[in-house]
Amino acid sequence: MLFRSSDEFRYDTLAKFGRQENEKPFRLKLDMMSLWNELIRREGFKKEPEGWKRSRLMAEAGYLAIEYGNKRGREVADFFKVDASAISQARRRLEIKWDKEPVAREKIIQWVKKL
Repeated sequence: MLFRSSDEFRYDTLAKFGRQENEKPFRLKLDMMSLWNELIRREGFKKEPEGWKRSRLMAEAGYLAIEYGNKRGREVADFFKVDASAISQARRRLEIKWDKEPVAREKIIQWVKKL
């Protein structure tokens, strides 16, 4: 087996995401309700979306809250009143989509950094 040192791991991980070592990690300062309201406002909805539109935004909110807001999947699921597996599956689908379209991920992250 090949083992890497912690410095090699950190370097590889940062390079994978296009970051440099001196860059401070981004942390989302919004709570779940504020993040959800900002997503709804960004999409131009007058009221809370339903169906696939809600699912798409829920996946995005879950991804941002878990990755950048120090939230757990269970907390996000409780906020949306869904099972934790629904959040996990939605995040996975979103990540697969973003792997095919990395520019879309970067646009979302740049948008949320402006909040």
